[in-house]
Amino acid sequence: TAALAALAPIERDAQALAYAPLVAEATYQRGRLEHYRGASAAARETLALAIDLAEAHRHDRLAADAWSFWVETAALSTAVPQDNVDAALRRATAAQLRLQRPGQRDLAAVLGESQPAPGPRSDPQRVHPLLMRGLVDLRREDLVAADRSFRAALADPSLHPLTRAKLLENRAMVVQQQAGDVEATRAWDEAVAAFRTATWSGHPAYALARIRRGEFLQWKAQFAAARLDFLAGASALASDAPSHATDLRIAHTGVALAELMAFRVDAATVAIDAAMRAGEGLPADALLAQVSFEAHVLAGQAELARAAATREVELRLEAGQVFELGHVEGHLAEALAGLGDDAAARAQLTTALQHLGEAGMGEAEPSAYPRRTLGLLELRAGHEAEAEALLTRALELWQAEPCDCRDAAEAQLGLASLYRRRGDPRAEGLQTAADDYFLALGPEALGYRDRLLAKLH
Repeated sequence: TAALAALAPIERDAQALAYAPLVAEATYQRGRLEHYRGASAAARETLALAIDLAEAHRHDRLAADAWSFWVETAALSTAVPQDNVDAALRRATAAQLRLQRPGQRDLAAVLGESQPAPGPRSDPQRVHPLLMRGLVDLRREDLVAADRSFRAALADPSLHPLTRAKLLENRAMVVQQQAGDVEATRAWDEAVAAFRTATWSGHPAYALARIRRGEFLQWKAQFAAARLDFLAGASALASDAPSHATDLRIAHTGVALAELMAFRVDAATVAIDAAMRAGEGLPADALLAQVSFEAHVLAGQAELARAAATREVELRLEAGQVFELGHVEGHLAEALAGLGDDAAARAQLTTALQHLGEAGMGEAEPSAYPRRTLGLLELRAGHEAEAEALLTRALELWQAEPCDCRDAAEAQLGLASLYRRRGDPRAEGLQTAADDYFLALGPEALGYRDRLLAKLH
């Protein structure tokens, strides 16, 4: 924001001089700043103006830079068609190659600087050719090609520290989809450290890198570690919140999810409110609706839980996220069960399991959650054989892919309650396992456990 304010008089002076290459330079800077403030679509329009001016007046260095940055912003956006990205990549590559022809000089050299202008790989304002290509490969989901491009670029000894940090961040995104948890965590740690070295703790690039690492850690169910990254990122971006609304919403939602995993409902509610404020004016977010549902469930607010789950189902359907549908329908069923509408909950769970089966997940880990909810319903209705089969199968699925979550602990409690009625010695082990989970999370978790047990008896 401060840089844009400082740029305004420079743009006016450039226009007054009517020297097109200088106007192109200033326009390029505006495009860069618009992108960094979150207005990437506007940035691409501004960069296109800079490209037109640069090409019309043979400012080849600036044309190459602006084309390359246009490709970078487009590759990071799902709004730009792939054909447009590919076409721009060809133009950017041609512009970079044009700089290598004999006798080509930078504008800085023409203006008589005593030192040669920085090479295309040493200036942080210039997009490294292999970074540009790797981003396009990543956009195409060609992870092998993207990794190859990023690795080759990182071998360049003349990289500017900020360029190196960008490369490491994008490579971390590739590694997390290709390698094991240890290597992916190492890649993210290296990227965040590189941004910290190249910038400072309050720099937006460093803050965004921490939020991206937080998303990775959250994906790997390392919620406590993710929470620290989300908090740090949100704190750094708070001073320019309008420019970073999407990332702030991601960060606050991540904090809320981490708080809920620890049963800290009040802290989660504060984070949810912050996420909602950050996201005002943005399209609704299904993950935020899911987190709101979880908060209401833990707080015993069944009607609010149903409203949040209903909204989550709507958003998943709108986004065409059929894979998620069976799971989120389970959320709605849990809310209905909390309201005491067991018939509607049972019907919803049958639909959820049907959708999971159609997606080829009927006997996979995602089906454990609706099986657990249906098992608890059957237990409450006195249908012990059906409850035992459902809860046992849910726990088998979670044993294969441990979730370390309240869902599994609730299934253990339900099965322990059933076995205890029969005098089955397996009840003690299941009860102990569930109690250990809730005890580790403190009094709020224990209170939730006690409320659940009261419903089972």
